[in-house]
Amino acid sequence: TGGVLVGGEIVGGTKLGTGLLTRAYAEVARNVINKNNIIYLVKGYNITITFDYNSIKDIDYILGSSKVLSKSFDHIITYNVLVTKEILDRLSNYNIIINNEVYIEDNN
Repeated sequence: TGGVLVGGEIVGGTKLGTGLLTRAYAEVARNVINKNNIIYLVKGYNITITFDYNSIKDIDYILGSSKVLSKSFDHIITYNVLVTKEILDRLSNYNIIINNEVYIEDNN
């Protein structure tokens, strides 16, 4: 239940001073939280998966709502996808390369 609020400051313009700047940041944080603009992230993986054309329905079904970054159709099919650990485990019978660990938006 920890969280991070990311903010930034544009240099220039009206000088607020530390007190007004702190109040401005607090106001922005309240607005973000009150408007439920919160994105939950889970640990995931950026993977490349290759498979034959006979497996495309099964792969697309397993991937479900996973974010597909790219698809390539040649003599074999190659997808670059962001997946959760659960999806990665379900794809264990296929040719997978884990490119790196990432944090992805939790769709639950």
